Amino acid sequence: MIFYLKREYLMRETVKVSKIFLIIEKFQKLDRSLINMILALG
Repeated sequence: MIFYLKREYLMRETVKVSKIFLIIEKFQKLDRSLINMILALG
């Protein structure tokens, strides 16, 4: 029972972390396109 609960918790944490990484990745892509736009305009 305890093992099962631990596994559930780990799965949830893994999902949380991967979501955070996806968000960070999106922001980095946004940052790059913003920088490119600024360079193009500047």
